[in-house]
Amino acid sequence: MFKKLLLYLFPVLIAGEAFALVFEKDKRLDFYEIQNPSIQELAKSVFTFIPKANLTKRSDGQFEFSNRTALKDAVGLCPGEPFAEQFSVGTRCSGFLIESGLGVTAGHCVSPVAVKNFCENYYIIFDHRMTSQNQTQIILSENSVHECIKPAKLVFDPNSSSDDYAVLKFSKLVKDRKPLKYRKSGKIADSEKIFMLGFPRGLPQKISPDRNVLGNGDPSFFSTNLDCFHGNSGSPVFNAKTLDVEGIFVRGQGDIPNNNSADPRIIGDFTFDETQKCHRTLVCKKSEGCTATMDANRITRIKF
Repeated sequence: MFKKLLLYLFPVLIAGEAFALVFEKDKRLDFYEIQNPSIQELAKSVFTFIPKANLTKRSDGQFEFSNRTALKDAVGLCPGEPFAEQFSVGTRCSGFLIESGLGVTAGHCVSPVAVKNFCENYYIIFDHRMTSQNQTQIILSENSVHECIKPAKLVFDPNSSSDDYAVLKFSKLVKDRKPLKYRKSGKIADSEKIFMLGFPRGLPQKISPDRNVLGNGDPSFFSTNLDCFHGNSGSPVFNAKTLDVEGIFVRGQGDIPNNNSADPRIIGDFTFDETQKCHRTLVCKKSEGCTATMDANRITRIKF
């Protein structure tokens, strides 16, 4: 069975059937596994959104996740699946700091089509990560938690595969981390090496390393083979040579053969194993006819 996909990578279906997946072999790593100090520094400027109800402010002024469920229990994963033991805390999408008071994400993440009064209902959080193999940072300092006032710019059409981005104005300046550098003109080279930082499926921050530009002809986006789950929408896609942001991860397109989910609550990410009656990560294999690609909105499309 083939399923045609046009997906927006967050857990509310807007157009078509939603899928997220990895390509051939899952290469994603946790923050503590990143060896390059420059990329570690970039990761500090990447954020996610969390419902205010899922984050409790403590008497000492710090914040703690109030909703923590192991991914294996939230999804019903088969033994041996990646990140199964890690907590999923109910975050939504990803984004990144572009100026000390501005953040960028995918437009569909904050669009009123999907969420009413977004800034009133969500915190912006940094530093949600694994600090070691078995240690999740579940306490966040006041400097890690921010709020937005409103989208300063929002571009999203649920019936189009064109531009999909939002610029959010923070309620206060972010002073303890650097805005990311980004391409201001031209476009990334064909087949260039890229990587992505973001927060898939409510998990601690992940890097999707060692991937490539696959399609580069459209004026508004380029196609990639970045590994993703839902929640990666809005993630910055970096040029591996320059470490500049080249795009905003927004969606995927193509055909995925032999995909099956017996659980209607599972939107993409996983396929159902009929033998073991559990879910496995959805994998795109060219040898099986998979033609899926993941798209990044070009950062040069945003006029700041």
